Amino acid sequence: MALTKVKNRMIDGAVVSVKDFGAKGDGITDDTVTIQAAVDYVQNEASGGVVFFPTGTYITSAAITHTTGHGVIFRGTGRSSMITNSVAGHTLEFGDDITQINDCGVEYMMVINDVTGKSCIHARKRTNMHIQFNVIQTGATDGVGIYTSDGWGT
Repeated sequence: MALTKVKNRMIDGAVVSVKDFGAKGDGITDDTVTIQAAVDYVQNEASGGVVFFPTGTYITSAAITHTTGHGVIFRGTGRSSMITNSVAGHTLEFGDDITQINDCGVEYMMVINDVTGKSCIHARKRTNMHIQFNVIQTGATDGVGIYTSDGWGT
């Protein structure tokens, strides 16, 4: 399915499923690009909203980033919605060195990171977010479950 078809049938404020953008959630396929496409759509074109992760194991090879001022909520179905990164970077990253993010969060998901020195959830630049009913797990050396910084590397 082409992303233009997905985009054209979306309604601002509607819940957007990562599967509508091609994510498999099969525990084998690298879903980084498709998940990031869903996040980009919600943060840029829908002016915020929910990115939904149906039951599945979503493998990523880089951080999934939310870097605009429009709030994105990552929402799953509980422990059966898992996103994991064992290759590079944080699993979910909110904000950058410039932009403050408001009204974002992670709900009802299992977030895993096995990258040395990285975190499951990294909130930067005074990000206003909520994290509820999640399982956060890191198996890496010096890994952190939830890490907040001021956007300047501290």
